[in-house]
Amino acid sequence: MKAVRGHEGRPVVVDVDDAPGWDDDELLTMAVAGICASDLNYLRLGTRFILGHELAGRKADGTPVLVEGLFGCGECGFCREGRNNLCDQSTRKALGIMQNGGMVEQFRVPAHKVLDLPKGLDVSNASLAEPDVTNAPT
Repeated sequence: MKAVRGHEGRPVVVDVDDAPGWDDDELLTMAVAGICASDLNYLRLGTRFILGHELAGRKADGTPVLVEGLFGCGECGFCREGRNNLCDQSTRKALGIMQNGGMVEQFRVPAHKVLDLPKGLDVSNASLAEPDVTNAPT
């Protein structure tokens, strides 16, 4: 399958054998990935990972979803409150720089990071959403 990986400061399209991500989690068929200043900085800093942390796709049953692209440890008080952006592990788990992101045809994502789209939001625009997970079920 095709993916976009950092290589020598530039994005390149490569073939990968398997869907990157977490083994036993939700397999999404990716529909769209945003490109932001963070991605450009990751490239400049020399990332060799698959890019992409602003992501939307479809579950196996066709349901359109977006991915909350900021990962923390999942265990500290901040993560339990839905404020994983304050977790001291969040930068170490950054999609696209510290681990593979979702700019790939299929991506495995922890189920608790997969959110249904709000009514009226088309999947083609969903990578621009900024999910509010502070009220998400735990």
